[in-house]
Amino acid sequence: LASPGWSDRTAQIWKAKTGEATAGLKGHQGDVTSVCFSPDGKRLISVEHYPSFRLRLWETATGRPIAVLEGHANVVAEFSFSPDGSRIASTGMDRTIRIWDGNTGKPLHIMRGHTGWVNKARFSHDGKQLASASDDHTIRVWDVSAGLFLAALHGHTAAVNNLAYLPDGSTLVSDSNDGSVRYWDLNALARDGQLKGHANFVYGVAMHPDGKHVASAAWDGTIRIWDSDAGREVRSLVHPQK
Repeated sequence: LASPGWSDRTAQIWKAKTGEATAGLKGHQGDVTSVCFSPDGKRLISVEHYPSFRLRLWETATGRPIAVLEGHANVVAEFSFSPDGSRIASTGMDRTIRIWDGNTGKPLHIMRGHTGWVNKARFSHDGKQLASASDDHTIRVWDVSAGLFLAALHGHTAAVNNLAYLPDGSTLVSDSNDGSVRYWDLNALARDGQLKGHANFVYGVAMHPDGKHVASAAWDGTIRIWDSDAGREVRSLVHPQK
């Protein structure tokens, strides 16, 4: 168990069963507003409020400081470990998302693009993607290993506050100050909304009444039937040769 200390600029680790204090994490230069354990419980992050905006990485068993994570230029809004503990993501009022090495605290990537405060960031269950929620009404999806922008999800009309990946790994859910909860299909994101297979110009497309299949016709002499949910070709009809 760990607790932040606003007034004394420390964080404290406790034994959950006995309530005994085991380590005091000292060295912060601002009020400590939040703490987070790694998935295996061996490391802990603490974050400072004004004026430093630093995160600090600690060894849980001993309280030994591992690293000071510096870079944010305004209040750190949220931070978390990836599911395997190898990465840390932090978001801030400086409109950035930062990725750090979860073992050493080394800075790896700075992701920019949001035009408002970044309120939350969530790793996918496999740790390969990160989704961020912002006051700019959008969600952005990023490649974690490369730190690259993948897509912006538009639809909310007010600040987006929270995010979660569903267990299937292909659906993202978000909530917003506009009073809505939205579900997002990430399978469509993975294929960039494209149904690929034709070898020439596509000149016709039609949706089946069941809404689950799409037919397309092209100058390559084929009609292709697609599963509209999976973006997968299910049948190809070849025109007879004249």
